[in-house]
Amino acid sequence: MPSIGHAFAICTTLPFVFQMFATFSVPFTRNFYLADFGGIKFGVFGWCNNATNICSNAALGYDFSLLGDHAPSTFPNRAKLSLATLLVVHPIGLFLTSVLWLSSICVGFFQSSYRPLVIIIFWSVLTYIHTVLCFLVNVMLFFPYMNWQGWAMLGSSFLVMLSSSLACLLRRNVSYKDFERRARIEDIELYPLSYSNASHRLNEDHEELLTPIDTERSIPEGISSRKKKNEDFELIELT
Repeated sequence: MPSIGHAFAICTTLPFVFQMFATFSVPFTRNFYLADFGGIKFGVFGWCNNATNICSNAALGYDFSLLGDHAPSTFPNRAKLSLATLLVVHPIGLFLTSVLWLSSICVGFFQSSYRPLVIIIFWSVLTYIHTVLCFLVNVMLFFPYMNWQGWAMLGSSFLVMLSSSLACLLRRNVSYKDFERRARIEDIELYPLSYSNASHRLNEDHEELLTPIDTERSIPEGISSRKKKNEDFELIELT
C-alpha cells in the first residue's frame, strides 16, 4: 500500500508542476513560455518581445497594440489570434491537477474506505481528458514552434492516466482488505456455534459408551442353552 501511494503521489505531482509552468509563463516570467516565434514569446496570459523586452499585460487573449506595425496578424501556424482565448484550458487544468495532487496527499486517510477512492478515480479521468485537451490546444496554436512547456502536457496526460490506474489498484486493495476483515468477523461469530455442536456430538458418543449392555443378547446361544440345562438338572436333584 505505501509503495502504491507513493507512486500515486509522484504521478500527480509532476502534472501539477508542469501545468504550473505552462500557466504562469510569460508575461509573469520570461523563463517559461509555450512557444517562440518571430522574436515573440507566447504564454497563456500574454506575450513578451525578445528584442525590446516589452511584455503585454496579463490577460486572456493577445493584444499586440504595443508592437504597432510589427504586431503579428496570426499565430505561428496561421491560426486566428481570436483563438487565444482557448488557452483558458490551462488555468482550468491547473485547478484539476491541484485537486488531484491534494487527494494524493490525503490518500493515506482513505485506507479504511473505498468510496473516496472512487471519487478520485472519476476526478483523475476528468483531469486526463482535460490535460489531453490542453496539449491539443497548444498544438493547434503553436506547432511547430512549441517550447518544452507546451510538450510537457503530453507527458502530463500520460502521468495522469497512470495515476488513475494506481487509484484503481488502491481501491482494489482496500476492497480486498475490507473483505478479509468481514470474513474474520464472521468466523469469530460462528466459532461458538461450531464449538457447541462439537460438544453435543461428544456428549452423545459418551452416552452411547455408558449405556448398559444387554447380557441376554450378548451371550451366545450355545452357552445359554447349556446354562438352562444345568439349572434344570439342579432342580431335579433338589426334588
